[in-house]
Amino acid sequence: MTIRLRALICLCLALLLGACDRLPLFAPSESAISLSAATRILALGGATEITAVILEKGGQPVQNGTTVRFTTSLGRVDPIEVQTRNGLAITTFYAGDSSGTAEVRATSGSAGSGTVAQGATATNLLTFTIGAAATETVSIRANPSSVPATGGTVDVIALVLAANGSPVTGVPVTFSANRGTLSAVSATTGANGEATVRLTTAVETTITASAGSKTTATGAVVTILGTPAVTLTCLGSGSAGTSCSQTVGALVTFTATKGATSTALVSSSLDFGDGAATSLGSLDSPSTVVRTYNSANPFTATLRATDVNGQSTTATVVLNITPRAAATPLAVSFSPVPSAGTPSTVTAPAQNAVLWTFTAAVTPTTDAPLVESYTWDFGDNSGTVRTSGNTTSHAFTGGASQNGPKTVTVGVRTTDGRSASTTTQILVTGLTGTP
Repeated sequence: MTIRLRALICLCLALLLGACDRLPLFAPSESAISLSAATRILALGGATEITAVILEKGGQPVQNGTTVRFTTSLGRVDPIEVQTRNGLAITTFYAGDSSGTAEVRATSGSAGSGTVAQGATATNLLTFTIGAAATETVSIRANPSSVPATGGTVDVIALVLAANGSPVTGVPVTFSANRGTLSAVSATTGANGEATVRLTTAVETTITASAGSKTTATGAVVTILGTPAVTLTCLGSGSAGTSCSQTVGALVTFTATKGATSTALVSSSLDFGDGAATSLGSLDSPSTVVRTYNSANPFTATLRATDVNGQSTTATVVLNITPRAAATPLAVSFSPVPSAGTPSTVTAPAQNAVLWTFTAAVTPTTDAPLVESYTWDFGDNSGTVRTSGNTTSHAFTGGASQNGPKTVTVGVRTTDGRSASTTTQILVTGLTGTP
């Protein structure tokens, strides 16, 4: 063989071997390809990793560097071609912005490209549901589920779930209502699978939500709450009604009642309009309260009530409180009272103090609540004492020089400006010693 021929043969062999190095390596035709992914349900714009396992007929991994090609009917895979390592090829599937069903397939040469026997499942094929296509159920609720009779606004929440119970994100939900006004007719589900709009209504309203082409939820009904209702009447010198008149110190009778169509009440209170108030509870039965007013003024009494739904209501009456007639007498009597002109006496053992208790009684007795103050003078030069009640005690001290009769005086003054006074005489004995 000539040197030139030998060189030509070597050159051809070198060219042939270089071309072989550049050809892709594929799996044997009878190799098995299996695909897996962390999820088969994706939101619009979502992505997931896909792993292909390629095993030769005998069960051993294909040669490292074997090329696996991925294709999809919707969205995209990246990279499209991957070389194996230890029998694995990994790519990423990107769902894109269109709802639907994506079929992702993996092949390597003729492996995975054949037909599948009837009833069998292609292991080299994964199906993904994207966006609205993943929707299996839609539920809807309103929060709160009712509004006052005057109207209100609630949140309308649609929950979109896939067949496996997981939330479907990024899905447009369409809302409609047979009454009221929606803040928007559509909203997109978030990470928790919920889409929310607001409904403003003053009448019972049914709301519908739909997502995807096959799933619609109807039945979130916003109801109208009942209202609390109360009435208040007063009775003075005339007949009962929403206004009445009475004189200072005389009784006014109030009657508080829950309305026949009222919602259940949890609390109520009556403000008399003069700085005082009283609790009346749930008013399951009518409540009657009496009150006297100690000054001549107009007053407005207010009944306030709150129901189980937190709604409140009020009722009022107007009172005209007038002064007593100028001729109305005022008198005060005393206890102890001298008997037959003889001073009341007490005998005590020798001591430096004898304690006396005095009580004043106002007539007529209906004027007693009008007394503003009682002023006492015990006749022993100890000065005067003012009390708000009609009873007081006093100790006489000062030794034997204080023995003897004492004139005790009590004066009263009413809130409507009248006054009266009286005296009684007592005899103090038994004091010894010097002051």
